[in-house]
Amino acid sequence: MGSDPFAGPAFRLVPANERETCEPLAKALLEGEMCVCDLAAAAGQSESSVSHALRLLRAHRVVQVRRAGRMAFYKLADSHVRMLLDVALTHVGHTTAIHPERR
Repeated sequence: MGSDPFAGPAFRLVPANERETCEPLAKALLEGEMCVCDLAAAAGQSESSVSHALRLLRAHRVVQVRRAGRMAFYKLADSHVRMLLDVALTHVGHTTAIHPERR
């Protein structure tokens, strides 16, 4: 499984080629609601690539959007998504600690 919490069968949330972009966004959203510009800064990505990734995450019902004028604020869709991400990230941390060669 390596260090990719989206790789397991329970986490077929996004296509494999989009996971590198989506994973940091999902992790950032564990902290709470954020706008696209803040997510881009947190993930070290362009606003365009973040917007594209957020469209995918919305399509898979991982995130929800709230609009305020021209701003869009994103948050994790519900407590189930939060729980899945928390468990996946905890598991990856344990797996990495036990099997450092899987990084």
